[in-house]
Amino acid sequence: MNIRGIYKKIYYIIFFTLSSLTMLSCTQAEVLATTGEDVNMAINLQTRSLSDENALTGEETLTNVYVFIYNSNYILENGSDLSVTAGNLASKRWVVKEGIKHVYVIANPDAELQTRLAAKPSRQELLSMITNASSFDASVSNIPTKGILMAGKAESKEITQNTATIDISLERKMARVDFYLRKEANVSGSLVVKSVTLENTRKAGKLYDETNSYTYPIANINAGTLTTTSGVVVTAVTSAPATDNTYTFVSYNYSFTNKLGSSFVETDVNKLNITIAYTESGYTMTYNYVLYLSTNNTYGSSLSIVPNSVYQVKATIYKEGITLSVNGVTTITNSFVIS
Repeated sequence: MNIRGIYKKIYYIIFFTLSSLTMLSCTQAEVLATTGEDVNMAINLQTRSLSDENALTGEETLTNVYVFIYNSNYILENGSDLSVTAGNLASKRWVVKEGIKHVYVIANPDAELQTRLAAKPSRQELLSMITNASSFDASVSNIPTKGILMAGKAESKEITQNTATIDISLERKMARVDFYLRKEANVSGSLVVKSVTLENTRKAGKLYDETNSYTYPIANINAGTLTTTSGVVVTAVTSAPATDNTYTFVSYNYSFTNKLGSSFVETDVNKLNITIAYTESGYTMTYNYVLYLSTNNTYGSSLSIVPNSVYQVKATIYKEGITLSVNGVTTITNSFVIS
């Protein structure tokens, strides 16, 4: 055999060897991706609590959910969105292979976030996903009709023919700040709240806050204000000094996570700016006050804002001579849950 024939034979041997390896590699990948029996997996979303007295309109509402199911290698196996109608959430099934699953559910995303979720992100992209601050005001306005942003997860769950249902609890991704006001008995005139502004509102947040990762950069660059024009007349009157728990509910606002570190300044903290008009003996005076979200109304003891919580700011207007003053205290309610 001449030299050309020998090279030609070697070429064909190399070609068929590489082709076989390529086909084997593809076949193995396909087998890895399809190993196991198909399972019609169900997701039990724990979403409604008839006893959650702290929930306002829309805070228990589901309008649409996005479901992402990743396998043991964190590869997206099944991703879908579902417009929630009566009954279809309980009957929905996701076809997956048997094995370990990591399941993530996002409920009530705004239009901008829906676009990103519809692109079927990787698991890492989903875990690091942050809402868009520019959508915050519209999202808050839509809560009564479209629901509040929620998310939940179930990781490292084994799915078999005999265990085909995963329970996931959803968590509201915002906190709510409620404001209550009352006056002492010697404040005998008419007291009207003109406006309430929550300053340093965090207008963006993560879908999934892992461990204590609240100090991600976005938390310090999206702080804004959220103002409620109230017009509420304060009718709750307490004795002097206050001895009861009677208040007039004034307003509520929302914020994403604002986790305060061991060192912070006043511009880091959430606080309420309130404007009231007080009328007595035909004269009206306007007063402006600052109430910190803290246990003693000082910024130094300000509380961090974490998701799925209600912060109740309760303040009392009292007289010092002819001047009105205010004191306040913030409490956190832990029963703002979905179960």
